[in-house]
Amino acid sequence: MKQKTIFSLLCLLLISSHINAQKGYTISPSNILKVHAPANKLSIFDIYQNNITDGTIILKWEKISINVPAGWDYSLCDLGTCYAQIPDSSTMSPVEKDAQGFLGFNVDPKALNGMLTARFYVYEQGKYSEGDTCTFIITAGTTGIADLYMENALSVYPVPAVNDLHITLNEVAPFELSVFNSNGVLVKQAAFSGSEGTIDVSSYLYGVYLVKVTQNNQTFTSRFIKL
Repeated sequence: MKQKTIFSLLCLLLISSHINAQKGYTISPSNILKVHAPANKLSIFDIYQNNITDGTIILKWEKISINVPAGWDYSLCDLGTCYAQIPDSSTMSPVEKDAQGFLGFNVDPKALNGMLTARFYVYEQGKYSEGDTCTFIITAGTTGIADLYMENALSVYPVPAVNDLHITLNEVAPFELSVFNSNGVLVKQAAFSGSEGTIDVSSYLYGVYLVKVTQNNQTFTSRFIKL
């Protein structure tokens, strides 16, 4: 009887340890993002980490590898900071309940063909082994890899923004706009009747903001930096 009790306690400890080791976020849209960057334009591509816990989580990341075609302009943003020179590792701002962390590549390929690949390891503080490798594959021009091409449905500009932020969608149809700050707090909602709109961001605090647009039951997201 004593051996049975000890075995049961060990099983409970193992189950509890496994539950505690589970990461507190999900990845969207995918841990591998394959996209196309148009020429002579700054494009922003994000991989999100969605907090699925009832509290706040801390996310960290490490650089695995970056290969960028010569002549391209690029930078990296995470939740809280943007980096012109990408460090080997960093910690995001705390991700509150129902909010998102993210890694985002900002790319302007100029008029140069090529393919950028960048890989990062993202993990929750204290749960390193439960992390994810997030990979960006960004093409420009003619690369012969047609399945990597994806035109942007949503454009926001200028980036960074000072006074006005312009929103443009490929499809001409009414859309609803929501803007969230880096803590996931809603700071703006608006509705527009066509494929374009402008909002005043002059009073916004310096930082990174998420733009979420809903049009014809589809949701598109982008990001901008407020100076």
